[in-house]
Amino acid sequence: MFTNMVRTDGYGIDFILTVPERQSNKLSNLDLNDFTPEEINERFHLWGVNPGQINIFTASDGHNTNPHQLRKYSTAEYYTRTGQRADAEMVNIFVNGDNRIPLVALGEAIFPTSMKGTIPGLARRLVTVLKKAEDEDLLVTVPVTEYITSKLPFSSPSIEN
Repeated sequence: MFTNMVRTDGYGIDFILTVPERQSNKLSNLDLNDFTPEEINERFHLWGVNPGQINIFTASDGHNTNPHQLRKYSTAEYYTRTGQRADAEMVNIFVNGDNRIPLVALGEAIFPTSMKGTIPGLARRLVTVLKKAEDEDLLVTVPVTEYITSKLPFSSPSIEN
């Protein structure tokens, strides 16, 4: 948008333009403590995600002997299906037609680091793809401290106090 301002130094000319502020409908950074167990049971399908080197991630929606799903997406699959198709498949693993919203719990150790302390590209890609899906209102991501996850007071798919 033109601001009705023109600047010159005698040789060149600058037209001053601005970009209007966009309203963002992004969620604020949520934490698992922002949800009650009842809310998670009723509205969300909770997934625990653990990134790795061989598999980009392994995801589970339960534990122990409770019936649950275990889904993986390997680096070989990613490189076979490159680009937007691979990104869409990673998101579709969580969005499965259930009437509940996928709630993806990403461990704080979401970034397995190399010897140099750098984050592998596919772990970064996973987080980028999930955040983009969150911006498109397909799912919700929350960070989780992994050493506490085994002590959570509830379990999925039926969460109890």
